[in-house]
Amino acid sequence: MADLGTFPTIRNVLCEGDNIGEFTATSTIKAGMVVAFAANGLSMSVIPAIKATSGQPIGVALHDAAAASVVSVAMDGCIVNVVNADDTAVLDAGDIVEDNANAIGGTVSAVALMDAGVVLVVKYQVGIMLDITDGATVGGGIGRMLVSCGTFTSANNA
Repeated sequence: MADLGTFPTIRNVLCEGDNIGEFTATSTIKAGMVVAFAANGLSMSVIPAIKATSGQPIGVALHDAAAASVVSVAMDGCIVNVVNADDTAVLDAGDIVEDNANAIGGTVSAVALMDAGVVLVVKYQVGIMLDITDGATVGGGIGRMLVSCGTFTSANNA
């Protein structure tokens, strides 16, 4: 895995949907970043999602926002453009994606599903990819995702 070095500019984040919420950015957020609750004791505050660091993801930022400003967030059911965290991996259409530990924040990676009801350590699901995104292809690290945030659970059905 090779983490993406900089978050690209996304001009048209929202492709479809109208489930939009207004939140307060508690740090700088770029359009297209997956955002999560800041878990700072303040209501309706978000930060760029970083796996194992931020709280529950809530959606995808629709525009750039400075700290302490309002940011519009596309939530469950919306189709948005997001960024592949890995510039060497491919996300496939149908992949369930999670927030990623990439230090730039707000990116997604595929959940590694396994047979027999066992899943690798995944805390939060962010959505389902609709496009194939190849991080190694110029401009190919951006793809459409159906927002579907929640906790990821695994039951042993063996």
